[in-house]
Amino acid sequence: MRSKKKRAVSLFLASVLALSAAGCSQTAQGAQTSENGRMEAGTQASGNGEAKASDKGKSAKKEMTPWINSNVAGTVTESTKADLKDDFNLAVNYDYLKDKKIGEGRKRETCTSELQDITNEQLLKMMTDDTIKGHDAELIQELYAMWLDWDKRNSVGMSELMPHIEVIQKLENLADLTEYLSSEEGISYGAGLSGAILMPDLEDAQWYCLYIEGTPLSLGDSDEYEKRTSLGERNLKAHRETAGLLLKMAGYGEKEIEKLLEQEYAFEKEIASVIMSTAEQQAPDAMQRILNRVTVEQLEEMSPNYPVVKITEALGLIGSDRIILQEPEWLLKMNELYKEENFEKLKSYLLVHTLTRYGKNLDEETFRKLKKIENEVSGITGSEPDEKLALDTVSKALTISVSKVYSQKYVGPEVREDVTNIIKECIGAYRTMLSSEDWLSEETRKKAVEKLDNITVNAAYPDKWQDTKGLQFTPRKDGGSYFTACIELNKCNRELDKKKVNTKIDREAWANDMALTTANAYYNPLDNSINIIAGILGGAFYRPDMTYEEKLAGIGSVIGHEISHAFDPNGAQFDKDGNFSKWWTDEDYAAFEARAQKLIGYYNTIVPFEDGENYPGENVQGEAIADIAGVKCMLILAKERADFDYDLFFRAYTISWRSVCTREYGEYIVYQDVHPMNYLRVNVTLKQQPEFYETYGIEEGDGMYMAKEDRISVW
Repeated sequence: MRSKKKRAVSLFLASVLALSAAGCSQTAQGAQTSENGRMEAGTQASGNGEAKASDKGKSAKKEMTPWINSNVAGTVTESTKADLKDDFNLAVNYDYLKDKKIGEGRKRETCTSELQDITNEQLLKMMTDDTIKGHDAELIQELYAMWLDWDKRNSVGMSELMPHIEVIQKLENLADLTEYLSSEEGISYGAGLSGAILMPDLEDAQWYCLYIEGTPLSLGDSDEYEKRTSLGERNLKAHRETAGLLLKMAGYGEKEIEKLLEQEYAFEKEIASVIMSTAEQQAPDAMQRILNRVTVEQLEEMSPNYPVVKITEALGLIGSDRIILQEPEWLLKMNELYKEENFEKLKSYLLVHTLTRYGKNLDEETFRKLKKIENEVSGITGSEPDEKLALDTVSKALTISVSKVYSQKYVGPEVREDVTNIIKECIGAYRTMLSSEDWLSEETRKKAVEKLDNITVNAAYPDKWQDTKGLQFTPRKDGGSYFTACIELNKCNRELDKKKVNTKIDREAWANDMALTTANAYYNPLDNSINIIAGILGGAFYRPDMTYEEKLAGIGSVIGHEISHAFDPNGAQFDKDGNFSKWWTDEDYAAFEARAQKLIGYYNTIVPFEDGENYPGENVQGEAIADIAGVKCMLILAKERADFDYDLFFRAYTISWRSVCTREYGEYIVYQDVHPMNYLRVNVTLKQQPEFYETYGIEEGDGMYMAKEDRISVW
């Protein structure tokens, strides 16, 4: 459940590692985040993609499933019939689905959002607790106060941003643009036309590697530029409203604004044609597609027009011995487009994206307007308190500092020890599961067990933290502002990245870009670790006084889910050390892909909304496989206890996935998220398990029935 604005390998990691899309930190990749802004339907865009995403589930016939989409708020009413044998999720969660109201400023309510609310109460106290001392506490408390200081932000307004917008406005030709993109000004304040990040090397994951990334898109998914979904239409409308508001504040008239947005969209549409879509990023061949090693000399040869080397040099990262160009077709297309004849399009893109990048860092009136536009994309009404919005911002900007201070204050070693023991128990059950898979050859099975036995277990918080001493910004007492603090923190992070070039990764300091206060968990294929972080250890997922059945249904199924990611279509391509490596026999991997394809085919028959569009099964295969295998793993442990209460287990599991969301956010989940909607994560998962049929007497004709030969368990 991550929300990083990165492409290809980083998007793959952001989606495939996490437990769920269940609430607290999930946003659309680019499409629903504030930095990228949105576009408004009409005028120039009206002739570019009015078709719906009719091919999202193109491989299957339309076949309404026996279940209503009970996650959409208002769908379940007093007259809705609920039967355990027909719709288990609806029956168990009926009162919640019928009565639960979505809070002000929120798009979804879930067990994880309830748990996150509890954690947030602690975090909010932490933000103003003057008894907490140290560098990290000072950082997070000052940035929090800066965000909330509307008097200061209102007095600054656009004054600190406009000098940098004016630099872009003064660019007159391609030579000017090239100089700007590779200058300190462009690196520090501009939105940029591409990216460069340091992440573990795919083939030697103990080392940092430089990844060259493609162009960020306003609509998130590149498919939206060809066949627009209803989500894409809302994103387009919102982006144009956001950009239009900020361009007007920058002094542009209506006709000028319309022209700028036309030019920006024209460039995005052209470059989107060679950028991997959401479905392509989730395909089993995604890692192979992005694994394109290049040298600096090769980059210069491939990119005679677009200054990709100069930009990366300005970032201080070009000295890396390991460079991966994620999408070569993108770079070739950039060179085709990076010509004098397209200068105005490129400049328009840069201008618009720079404004939308910083828009919500400005004054209160502007922030409120932009937040309202953003909320409309997800069907959100009202707004969360400013204190909560400030907390979210600080948690993203100072992730390690927030995690460190919180863990030291609120999380004890007893919880970590208990959860670590549960993880080890789950790994043992998974070993049993792997040994029983008769479709695996002994050669592949041996390596799978070896990978399982080498999984690193990270529970609650690390013993070693990444160094945050290099993070600093000018406080208000010394004349600092929220806007300048954000810029200074970006520069600090760049300096920290420079120090990582050509160095090994410290795996002991595993807390990284997901705050440990987030109600989530993740598997990292690049170090073969499962990470059950502090934020998930509460509520419906874990309490020390839970019954054994409840622990297996809650944190146990979370752990099983994450272990399963080591063997899903993407995770299965990484070995015991976290390296992208072929360790399967050809025959076994073909059988594995066939089983995954069966799951995709089933999801493709599901119709989640009345518009008749099929579910894009290829997007959710990894998460669906992990859900099913995770529960199967827990049921192996259940067999070890003669008095195991299966009814309590299945109900507790279903309660942990209860959820209501806006219709708009539901469309985001279907079209762009890699996790299935929660009602499917319950019903599809449970109908694969023999114990479920035995517990409730499920028979042919029941909505929860699936013939044994049709079941889609990959593991």
